[in-house]
Amino acid sequence: MPRSTLGILNITSLRRFDAGLYRCRYEELFSLPAQINVHYIPFLVRANFSGDDVMDFGSSFTLLCIAEGNPIPTVLFYRTTRTLPYVTEILHGGNVHYTDGVTATSKTKETILTIHNTSTSDSGEYFCRASNPHGHVNSSLFHVFIQGPPSSIDPADIVVVRKTNSSIAINWTEPYDGGRAILEYTVSYKEEGSVDDYQVADTVNGSEFATTISDLMELTVYSILVVAENDKGQARGTEPAKVRTEAGVPPSPRDFRAAVWNSTSAFVEWKPAPSQKNKIISYYRVYYVDVRKRPSPLLYAIVGRDKTSDVISGLRSFIKYALHVRAVNEWEDGTQLLAPPTNTMSITTLEDAPCEPQNVTGETIVSSTSTLRVVWKQPIHPNGLIRKYTIYYRKKIPESSQKLNVTVNGDRTAVIIGNLTLYTTYVIQIQAHTIEPGPLSQPVEGVTGQGPPSAPRQLTVLNNGRRSVSLQWTDPAIPRGVVIQYTIFYRGRKWYSGHGRKRESFSVRSSRVVKSPPLTTYTVDDLTPNTLWTFYVAASSEGGIGDASKPVSERTLEAEPSPVVAAPPDPCTFTETTATLPLVAPSEGNGRTGRIDLLVAAVESNSSSDAVDFTTFAPASNVSAAAVNVSALNASQIYVAATFESRDTLPAEFILGRGETVNGYTNAPLRPGTTYRYGLRVYSATNDSLFTTSNPQTLTTLKDIETDGEPMREREREYCFVCSHVECIGCPRCLYTIVSAASCAGGALLGMISIAVLLCCVKRARAVRGYYK
Repeated sequence: MPRSTLGILNITSLRRFDAGLYRCRYEELFSLPAQINVHYIPFLVRANFSGDDVMDFGSSFTLLCIAEGNPIPTVLFYRTTRTLPYVTEILHGGNVHYTDGVTATSKTKETILTIHNTSTSDSGEYFCRASNPHGHVNSSLFHVFIQGPPSSIDPADIVVVRKTNSSIAINWTEPYDGGRAILEYTVSYKEEGSVDDYQVADTVNGSEFATTISDLMELTVYSILVVAENDKGQARGTEPAKVRTEAGVPPSPRDFRAAVWNSTSAFVEWKPAPSQKNKIISYYRVYYVDVRKRPSPLLYAIVGRDKTSDVISGLRSFIKYALHVRAVNEWEDGTQLLAPPTNTMSITTLEDAPCEPQNVTGETIVSSTSTLRVVWKQPIHPNGLIRKYTIYYRKKIPESSQKLNVTVNGDRTAVIIGNLTLYTTYVIQIQAHTIEPGPLSQPVEGVTGQGPPSAPRQLTVLNNGRRSVSLQWTDPAIPRGVVIQYTIFYRGRKWYSGHGRKRESFSVRSSRVVKSPPLTTYTVDDLTPNTLWTFYVAASSEGGIGDASKPVSERTLEAEPSPVVAAPPDPCTFTETTATLPLVAPSEGNGRTGRIDLLVAAVESNSSSDAVDFTTFAPASNVSAAAVNVSALNASQIYVAATFESRDTLPAEFILGRGETVNGYTNAPLRPGTTYRYGLRVYSATNDSLFTTSNPQTLTTLKDIETDGEPMREREREYCFVCSHVECIGCPRCLYTIVSAASCAGGALLGMISIAVLLCCVKRARAVRGYYK
């Protein structure tokens, strides 16, 4: 069985020298090789400088740097300065040249830096740096100092301290002196874009850093150079700074004059200022102001700088202006410098047509509705002396209405126009006149006041019956305003010709107001029947009531007579067979009345008095006492006791039951102790079918009484109403009873009652005597 042997090589803390190929040997046998590659931070093998520490401008020097490392290091050169960025990597190019090489071992890097044609900017401390991913190492510093002309001054280091239209004051930052003291600075300038050479403005000592460049042109861009110089020469490659001078106040023109050109223009001219170097004029301004108003805006017109005269337009007519001119120097940023003003000239422009009058109004005059008061204000720009105003006016409708006018003096601003149509819209315009007429003002409208309307038209009347008619009409043809109401006037006439009296008439006047909204129909009620009514209508507006329409007449239909009243009877006038009835003449409100019947009916003792209905009594069934025995009439049967031809023949009192014949009817005696109903029936004078019956009244006749079986003489019979006892002079029963009651009660009230009873008895006795006379 073969034997095996294990061998292990352990290397700790590897160093760069441990890199290489490794094999193991066993007796005569070798293993395959194993490669060990050791990475390590670079280190410098050599670094040196070939040249002097101090060298002249334009010389050359070389830096060598050899470094080793794994991986092979990168070698770069750097320069340190006293200004930012302090450490600067030196790049290949220009006067800088890099030469790189790698040794045979591939672990060493050799780099050579060569700088040719040195300048002062190449001065500094140089070092090389070798680096790989594991780190880097720097060489020691090599000091290089190059002597030569100073560095150029950057334009950004030139600062403008102050500038005017003819000078620029600057200062600057001291540049690198090139290793030698700066002896002086040369400041030169020229206009930008000029092909001329720079002009030296100043030579400044090397210890100073400011100067002022004078005698420049205003608003001009200059290129300015500041060049430093030492004993090695002047700085090279200097770039100029760009600076523009300011604008200055331009010179003022001379001998300014102005004259009127026309109504809206003026002619102006002047002489330019004497030539002044460095003075620029951009343009001229001709100022003008209206001297009438305080304050008034100062306006101006612009005139080109190459002109010394012009016509200034846009002025107002007939205005006094003050004018002067000023030269202007305007910068690109808008800043303006103005020369002092010239002398002032005054002119007054010519007259021209005025503008239109302002704020025209047409006002109604309350006291005179057919006039308008027109008020206005003078034109904003009268453009001259206003000599007169012409006021034009016409009716708005129709548009073809004739245009009228009235003229007033120019110092007027109001006029009253009369004889206008009421409640009419007028279009008003006003024209002002100077040496010629101006435009018309904007049209305005004025409305005249309202007046009384004309009469309503086409009034018609429709008869609605006995007491009512309907009226209809159309609006007035000329309303002269807004109709707010109608007033209806009417009157009635009646004719009478009764009983030999002369024909007579009477009128009734009344009115009804129909309020707004105005109607054109109306019904008139509460009229009297059988009356000729005459109607007419008048319209009203705010201007008053107008003319009445043409009258229209209509007669109301005939109606039954007005209700008649049957007055209640006085019981003190009753006897066994008679009763005195008061009679009231009927009203003729519904027309003329004719005959009047006195209707009577006895009432059954066991029935109500309402059983007799006079309204159903027909004239054809009239029962006359002249043909029929009244005592034989049935109860509740109605008969005519008397008839009267008219209200004129109707007596104030009538004794019912007296027995005489009245106009063909017998006034038969009444039955003693019987209740009667009576009333009046009034007939129309023209139509017996129209009648009115009064309300019925009731009476009861006295009972028939004898005294101790001996009747008294009829002329001496007396009747006591209280106790139904008949005496010739008085009633002993009543007298005894009354005296006894009064003495027992001793009361004044009973005494007064007894006196009233006595008076009643006396009155009754007189009534009886009157019957039997």
